[in-house]
Amino acid sequence: MPRLSILLRISYSSIAAFILSYCTIAANEILTASGFVFHDANLDGKHNSSEKGIPQIAVSNGIDVVLTDNTGRYQLPVSDDTILFVIKPRDWKPLTDALNLPKVYYIHKPKGSPILKFAGSLPTGALPESVDFALYPVKESDYFKVLVFADPQPYNEQEVEYFEKDILNEIVPIQSDGANNQNPSISGENKTFITDEFLFGLTLGDIVGENPALFHPLNYAISQLGLMWFNIPGNHDVNYDAKTDRYSDETWESIYGPPSYAFQFGQVHFIALDNTIYPPVSNSGYPYDGGLNENQLLFVENYLRHVPSDELVVILFHIPLFDEPYRVESFIKEDRRRLFELLKNHPHTFSLSGHTHTQNHYFFTKEDGWMQEKPHHHYNVGTASGSWWKGELDENSLPDSTMRDGTPNGYTIFIFDGNKYSYDYKVANAPASYQMRIHVPNTVRRAPTDISNEIISVNFFNGSSKARVDWHLSGTSGKWAPMKQIQTIDPDYNFTRLTREMSHNPKPGRTLPFPTFSTHLWAAPLPSDLAPGSYTIEVRVTDLFGRIFKDQSDYEIIE
Repeated sequence: MPRLSILLRISYSSIAAFILSYCTIAANEILTASGFVFHDANLDGKHNSSEKGIPQIAVSNGIDVVLTDNTGRYQLPVSDDTILFVIKPRDWKPLTDALNLPKVYYIHKPKGSPILKFAGSLPTGALPESVDFALYPVKESDYFKVLVFADPQPYNEQEVEYFEKDILNEIVPIQSDGANNQNPSISGENKTFITDEFLFGLTLGDIVGENPALFHPLNYAISQLGLMWFNIPGNHDVNYDAKTDRYSDETWESIYGPPSYAFQFGQVHFIALDNTIYPPVSNSGYPYDGGLNENQLLFVENYLRHVPSDELVVILFHIPLFDEPYRVESFIKEDRRRLFELLKNHPHTFSLSGHTHTQNHYFFTKEDGWMQEKPHHHYNVGTASGSWWKGELDENSLPDSTMRDGTPNGYTIFIFDGNKYSYDYKVANAPASYQMRIHVPNTVRRAPTDISNEIISVNFFNGSSKARVDWHLSGTSGKWAPMKQIQTIDPDYNFTRLTREMSHNPKPGRTLPFPTFSTHLWAAPLPSDLAPGSYTIEVRVTDLFGRIFKDQSDYEIIE
């Protein structure tokens, strides 16, 4: 008989939804899975008789979320297409496989995946008598860092190599003896050192570019960083020959497990959601939709019941919550509304996405359907592949890859401290201090008044409407003055792109894509009424968190 204490935690609506979600499959059978979450004292992944179960640990079937009883035991309903998983709690850690992927799930597909171009799961056979999950204790600080990639998206092995050389080679694991394996081709100031403060890494979808055969080489390359690594599926990771959304993640699931799941570090609860709906359900004419299905929303609802309101909830997607400029609706509005409703009693929230190959910050207010006074911050992270590995090749045979909004390709380092967060965008193969690009003409003709047709523009790569940009001329009596945030194309990016297009003998590489409006540009008129000579423009940026970044550029006034 099922334990009443466990079953009472499953809402009637969740059970009904679970059954209904599979009722169209005649051969489907709802079974009850049970097992233990246990303290794996010898780290062998097997539940020995001497190893005790862990109480109050959340386990899910992708819809329901139950807590283990005093002996560490749980029970959950399963169908013939279910992935059971344990939700990593604070101060406990799962084992990882040879590629540092967390071993937190069990796939139950008795007949395996349907036949697709890229293979999915093999038949798993009958449900085991006990599906157990191993954890071992660790002490987690409230302060920790996370390394995040968006859209590595290689379409072939050469682009996997680009990702390794351009991104991974500058990220250096610090060994327990304090040593590191520095790549002499990249200077030390360009490097990111993985210290004990980094608890895990994450890829925000589009791990590959419509070629699931590249999952394995990419996973191997990332595993060399030595971090436990979580992944989220993107629209370019799906099985495009699948007839229904249910089977669109079969290859993904066979490698990474559940496409939607959760885990906790410190006071932060991460909820990863596959928000690519393929084939699409709307009439947008696009090959996929951004949105969530009923089971995912129930999973979020059921998990949030176990999340204290004073802790931080971070939602992880691939497709952003806001609409992309060139699409009428890129995220189904009703799905977003229902998600916001589920989060309305959690005052500390944050969400991340990739997908756009630009970098953006959006602050959802009540006008957008957000149900709290404090806006919800959504960060659309700049991508590792930049503009899909396009652009002229440099001296190291690496493409320029600058994104269409003028953001250089790179990755993000997130810092969590209790229920607070901050972040730093790291440009690939550049010093950590490189946070902006100042665009100014080399020379300006002297004018009788301070009215000039020339402007200074600043692209603060991680800027938002909450940032402030000031400037002044060094060595003059001029005071610091605010610059105006504008939305236009990045002039430096446009110049680079047009120069290649107009060249009769361009360097090797592919032309950068057409520019798009940047959400992090500031501009001001450039003084031209000063005496002829050289001048230095100093720029000071204050970001969302009150941190200050500085840079400078020179120009010359001529008669």
